[in-house]
Amino acid sequence: MQVGQIPDFTRWLRRSGRLLCVASRLLNVIEDEGPRALTPAEEAVMRALSRALQVLPRVLDADLVRAHRLALHEYLVLVQVSEAPRYRLRMSELAARCELSLSGITRIVGRLEAGGLIKRVSCEQDARGTNAVLTYRGLKALLEAWPTHLASVRRNIMDHLGDLDLPALAGALQRFGTEAGVQIDICDRTEVDLRVDPALRAELRRQLLAELKAEEMLEIEGKITVEVN
Repeated sequence: MQVGQIPDFTRWLRRSGRLLCVASRLLNVIEDEGPRALTPAEEAVMRALSRALQVLPRVLDADLVRAHRLALHEYLVLVQVSEAPRYRLRMSELAARCELSLSGITRIVGRLEAGGLIKRVSCEQDARGTNAVLTYRGLKALLEAWPTHLASVRRNIMDHLGDLDLPALAGALQRFGTEAGVQIDICDRTEVDLRVDPALRAELRRQLLAELKAEEMLEIEGKITVEVN
């Protein structure tokens, strides 16, 4: 090696050393900010949750369809509307409560409306909006399906939870899909026990009779045998 080449070699060596230092620091940053591998326990939770997300809607839906020809998402729409004031919900709010798009909830409500379980009416405050309203026939379908769904939920979910802290579990599930640390207001809304809610039955019976009167079918009133109280 010629003497004159030594400074160039020295500069190259120094530059290489600096590059190696930079590369080392970058590697440390990448390793620090990269996703942490799941522990065996975390991996087990993830796999079990993936299975539950696939299996539970299918088995809950199958029980309702088999007994009542009512799909799970249709049942849940009826529940949401039954819990709303005056048993009516704006379509956009119903979509939000069911975690569905407006087009998706429109298709479901359309099927329920075709079966006479829901009717759509213009919003009183905004004629451009539409409310989904529970009909008396929808109430009857909900009353019949409620015990089946309750039994299915207990058999397929609750009976397997043992001594787990249910409020803590509900809180964790509510936060799924959000950033860690984000506070979520958990809606503590208990499903209405329709079997012992005479006010709901009386209101929807009145609604049905008003519909019959509008259609000049008031003579059917005497044939309605459903108990109100």
